[in-house]
Amino acid sequence: MDKRIDITVRQTGATQTHVVQQQNAVIQAQGGSAIKVTAARSEVTAMLREGDDLILHFADGTAVRLEGYFNCPPGDIADLIFLEPGNGQQWLTDLGSEACYLPTDTTTEALSYSFAPAGAAGA
Repeated sequence: MDKRIDITVRQTGATQTHVVQQQNAVIQAQGGSAIKVTAARSEVTAMLREGDDLILHFADGTAVRLEGYFNCPPGDIADLIFLEPGNGQQWLTDLGSEACYLPTDTTTEALSYSFAPAGAAGA
């Protein structure tokens, strides 16, 4: 199933929409954004940090690299929200100890994550 990813820059309100149709997709992300992924959170099998990128792995084999997700001013990591396709419920992703990284960082690590219902303000 295709995954839709909307990236909204908080400062300007400008939104870019990406529809992921292949197994490995690369999408430019940035701090100060809200990233909404239209996919069931139960489909997520892993989240990795590779350098300053966030990689989402899904049960169907799809991997989405959010390039530059962790390249941000401290405290300005993009919000990551999952929108359930069936019922429209929104879930805010908690990545645990969020931090910003330089693009030159080459570290790869599996991330601990959890989901919490997103309120209307997080939408």
